[in-house]
Amino acid sequence: MSLTEFLIYKYKVNWRELVHAPQGTVDEAKLALAQQKVEEAQADIATSELRASEARQALKESVEAEMKAKSVAETARAKEDEAVKSAEQACTKEEAAKVAESKAVEEESEAFQNESFAKKAEEKATEAVEEQKAIQRQVEEALSTVQREQDAFKDKCDSLEAISNDESKGIVKRNAAKAELAQLQCSDPMPLQRAIIS
Repeated sequence: MSLTEFLIYKYKVNWRELVHAPQGTVDEAKLALAQQKVEEAQADIATSELRASEARQALKESVEAEMKAKSVAETARAKEDEAVKSAEQACTKEEAAKVAESKAVEEESEAFQNESFAKKAEEKATEAVEEQKAIQRQVEEALSTVQREQDAFKDKCDSLEAISNDESKGIVKRNAAKAELAQLQCSDPMPLQRAIIS
């Protein structure tokens, strides 16, 4: 016989009440405080998960902005290379036109001795002048292209700098703008400078 059975028998206690009776006393204030701390912890966990989600979204946007900036920079480099090649070709054609014009002038001086030869030389000189004008137009177009590239680069840098200094924008957008600006400023300016020189 166990002690519990002995006590039930001796004190005539209903065993169902004994089995269902609470063990010890419960402090309601401590229980409420513990419940409040659990709820606060759950709220903190929810807030942390929300912030983590926002941070992941911001990181994703930053990566997308960086990829877009790289694409823009590559496109700008390709256009710049094309402008440099056009300017070089225009310079070569211009030199050829000057040589042709020089030959035409020599032929024209000799043409005074022979009138028929002079007419042919005059026609060649006119063609050379027209070719030179066409080449001059190409040179001006190439210079205009280089100027547009410079203006586009400067406008892009100014726009990014304005975004990075705009306190009304979010930190992610400002930092993305700063990163893109740094990439543009670190890009190779040699093709554009070479086009300007030639």
